[in-house]
Amino acid sequence: MDGTALPGGFVNEVVGVGATVRRPAPERAAFVRGPLGLFERHRWPGAPRFRGVTARIREAHAWVAAHRRALTP
Repeated sequence: MDGTALPGGFVNEVVGVGATVRRPAPERAAFVRGPLGLFERHRWPGAPRFRGVTARIREAHAWVAAHRRALTP
């Protein structure tokens, strides 16, 4: 996958490309876009903005800068 590999992609490979984060579109991608659209309409800055699906069938979301803690199993 083109781009810079990002840590934390426990379910699938997540990469950064420019100001976007991209991942293979999961089976229930449309379900997840619903809440993301709601957050965007209410201008909540803590959720990524859906930017579309690439020609390689990857979802593109706007990058959201945040601090995160490492998750351990």
